[in-house]
Amino acid sequence: MTSSIKSRFESLTPRQKEVCQQVVQGKLSKQIAADLGTSINTIKKHRIAILEKMQADSLVSLVRMMDRLDVTQTNPGDVPRCSERRTGPLRCLVVEDQPELRSTMTEALSNQGLDVISLPDGEAIELVLEKTPIDIILLDILLGQDKADGLSIAQTVREKYACGIIITTAIAEQSKQLEALLESADAYLTKPIDFDMLHAVIQSVARRINA
Repeated sequence: MTSSIKSRFESLTPRQKEVCQQVVQGKLSKQIAADLGTSINTIKKHRIAILEKMQADSLVSLVRMMDRLDVTQTNPGDVPRCSERRTGPLRCLVVEDQPELRSTMTEALSNQGLDVISLPDGEAIELVLEKTPIDIILLDILLGQDKADGLSIAQTVREKYACGIIITTAIAEQSKQLEALLESADAYLTKPIDFDMLHAVIQSVARRINA
């Protein structure tokens, strides 16, 4: 497996290798663009090509591959996981501003055997993550007027933690989906949410981050 990953990595161009190494360090496209003296759009194109060449279905998968190669200078202790390997049900954090939907999601996921915590917005999210092991975050994009949006919250979380991030939103535009998946999210689901599908996606993301 490692030899196959190494072969894929060697297929990257020199610039793509530079971008890849910075991506797995948790840097955002704008940070990488500034470091390498190029445009954000160019970095985004490199990121798409890297995922394709490395045959990685998410940024989490790419990080795991690069960890196996040990080609970066990142200390694994520098980026804490939201959760350590532990027994018991997956713990999810639902961030949703609509009270009824937040309650419905919490109840549905709890009935499926998950341990669920919920918040109406992202103001307290880092406090929760610092104190409570979280496996997966379910994050709406629009979280109320004058509140930080879900994509910016996801980017902040991704810089500091390696837990799974699933966007759950009414915004179906492909541009938003691409932005979320390229910058921070592991999955993107549009409302109305099918809870059987959501549960399956949670399990899939959990398997990838714990691989």
